[in-house]
Amino acid sequence: MFLVSKSSERARDLLEVMTFAIPFMVLVTIADLVLHFPQDINLALPYALLFYPTMGYVAQLALHVVPLAILMPLLGSIFSRWPSDRRTWSCIAIVAFLEATFQVTSTSAGDALTLFVAIHLFLFGVTEQYIFRRHDFIAMFLFRMTYYAYWHLAWGYLRLEWLSR
Repeated sequence: MFLVSKSSERARDLLEVMTFAIPFMVLVTIADLVLHFPQDINLALPYALLFYPTMGYVAQLALHVVPLAILMPLLGSIFSRWPSDRRTWSCIAIVAFLEATFQVTSTSAGDALTLFVAIHLFLFGVTEQYIFRRHDFIAMFLFRMTYYAYWHLAWGYLRLEWLSR
């Protein structure tokens, strides 16, 4: 449970983790086309190639690993009568909520876009932590990097080109 790396991970498992990002990619693209994210949310290439993996790693540690490391023993001692799975999923939900709240309070988007981002990031966070629990940190990071490769690099490049015309 919540390992950095499993030596038994197979390429098929990691490919499956990458496919978990596809629904999030589709939804964020639709949201961008309909609700219009601000132009300044994407960093242009080539700087994006260093920035997004670095920020993704920092986000994983600061918004998932550290809060889970604090909450798991805390909830374990407070709610010791709860089944282990219930405590774990409670921690996962709290941590996902914290990331979504942090992201939403640091933006100034419109109401519909803010609501979309909050729900999207909450579900994204739950998915990431499910991957972390089921696989390992490497798989969770690969999931985020797959999403970032699309949203921040590929789509980000296209939307910046499109918006600059």
